[in-house]
Amino acid sequence: MSNANMNLNFTVSGQRIYHYERFNIVADSINYLYLKFKFSAGWRTEPKYALFYDFNKSAPPVEVLLENDGCYAPPEVICSPCFYVSLYAVNEHRRITTELFKIPVLQSGFSENTAQPVSPLPVNSISVHSPAGEGQIIQMRQAANGAVEITKDGEQWEYVKGMADEAAVNIIDF
Repeated sequence: MSNANMNLNFTVSGQRIYHYERFNIVADSINYLYLKFKFSAGWRTEPKYALFYDFNKSAPPVEVLLENDGCYAPPEVICSPCFYVSLYAVNEHRRITTELFKIPVLQSGFSENTAQPVSPLPVNSISVHSPAGEGQIIQMRQAANGAVEITKDGEQWEYVKGMADEAAVNIIDF
């Protein structure tokens, strides 16, 4: 679980789920909403599962195995106005379950019918002259395949996309 996620912390006591923090969840997020559960002593049984239901409970639940007592909410249930979660654990002789816990969801502006967000256009070419005025020139150009071509005093290097910033810093030595 990364810190870049929205983390919802729940307490499970007996067969009840409690949540004490305020949250505003927005629909249509993927791999962002992480649910973490703290269980009372009666839940020592492993494995534990979360069942996620969409707002009208018309589709079968999505079952997710908890890892370290947490999981991501499946994107197919994160819809306005809400979704539900319930937990259960089983072993050879026993099954423990919880109530359905309602999680409100705000409507997002995302639509599958609209274009995907577009990244800003890259700078196609840039030239840098030496501050000393000695005529040393650095040219950087993004090739069609996404690689970055860097030329310094006529010598050319090609770097895979994502490595360009580090590479440029390493070779530019005025």
